[in-house]
Amino acid sequence: SFMEQIPTVPTVYCADLVSGMNALLSAALKDPGYNDNDKFVFLSESHIPVKPFHEMKNILVSNANSDFCVFPRQEWHQHNADLRGVVHLGVKHHQWIILSRAHATKSVQSQGLVDGYSVRTVLAQEEER
Repeated sequence: SFMEQIPTVPTVYCADLVSGMNALLSAALKDPGYNDNDKFVFLSESHIPVKPFHEMKNILVSNANSDFCVFPRQEWHQHNADLRGVVHLGVKHHQWIILSRAHATKSVQSQGLVDGYSVRTVLAQEEER
């Protein structure tokens, strides 16, 4: 249905808001009346619309891109080099994003995984250091 309540998902501010976001995406992706250019927009409760909805919708569906506001490089997280000497970067971006259908699907499919490990495991390992 258009307005469906989904089960509550535990989230932790500054640690894991993605689980809640992915729960919303998972429910939204099940909508049978979708368009390939649909967008999934995450806004805060304090956002105020300054343009009419139809104008924003036309802008958003005019392309198949996702939109992120990325922090400067010095604010990204850098993981130590692995056994092959590869350094892994955690690109930091603002929580409020616009995802294409393809990126929303990938986000849901990769829920909880970072290079094959649970996000919580990675966070716990970093807290031990």
